[in-house]
Amino acid sequence: MTTTPRPTAAARSRAMIAARLASAYVGHLLSVRGRWYVWDGHRWARADRGEPTRAVLDTMRAILADPTTTPGQRADVDRCSSAAAITAILRLAAALSPLAGTTADLAGPEPTLERAPGTRWAMACDTTALPTRTTLDATGVTP
Repeated sequence: MTTTPRPTAAARSRAMIAARLASAYVGHLLSVRGRWYVWDGHRWARADRGEPTRAVLDTMRAILADPTTTPGQRADVDRCSSAAAITAILRLAAALSPLAGTTADLAGPEPTLERAPGTRWAMACDTTALPTRTTLDATGVTP
């Protein structure tokens, strides 16, 4: 009979932080084909200024600042403070569904036309350039 190897404490620590990162940064960070993207309010832009690493560090700070954090969780954060551990956390987080994306996700949300319930659709346009009855009569064109 074979037994499944138990994950090491470091592996459990990285998985816990990756899960917290995924829940805190859904809609803000996206991993597509090994590259990280950050939502800038309008589109998914390449995260080339260290945003994913800062997100991991912010998540670790939030865990330490949480009054409900157990001593074991504090030890987990201490175990994961190296650059190699942060890279491993980002690899794990990239596989979690809230942060894992496809190239189709990079297009962002489809633009939608919205209106308040009970109102009519309105079209914003400049009507000063439209022909009027007076301008049509002056040109001899009958409407």
